[in-house]
Amino acid sequence: MTTEEHRVVRRQLRLSSTPSCVREARVWAAQEATLRGLGEDAVDAVRLALSEAVANVVMHAYPGTVGPVTVSVRFGRRMMRFLVQDEGCGRAAAVPGTAGAGLGTSLMRAMCDEFEVLDGPLGTRVLLGFRLPA
Repeated sequence: MTTEEHRVVRRQLRLSSTPSCVREARVWAAQEATLRGLGEDAVDAVRLALSEAVANVVMHAYPGTVGPVTVSVRFGRRMMRFLVQDEGCGRAAAVPGTAGAGLGTSLMRAMCDEFEVLDGPLGTRVLLGFRLPA
């Protein structure tokens, strides 16, 4: 990732981590991908990967409560990158028995050209990168 490619922020969506935010984020991301010229298969990959990342926030980031989830999109000449960010407890502090089987992570990794999970004291960030058409 180059600094130049992360300079432009197209839009940002800030939601509450309720189940309905998954659909809202998915629709928004698909619109952004379509505007950037991604084909139908690539838009489907964006929908699926982003839905999984946001659903993970809803299920794991704020045990027993609701908190913010931010979805932003940045793009450069060759890549479109979505960042899903929460301010929750992080993966290390997740409530026992709430961790998934890791299938969502495998799914996101398979759908994206770039994939990264960053855990920190202020929550978790998931980067989902997709190549733009030439």
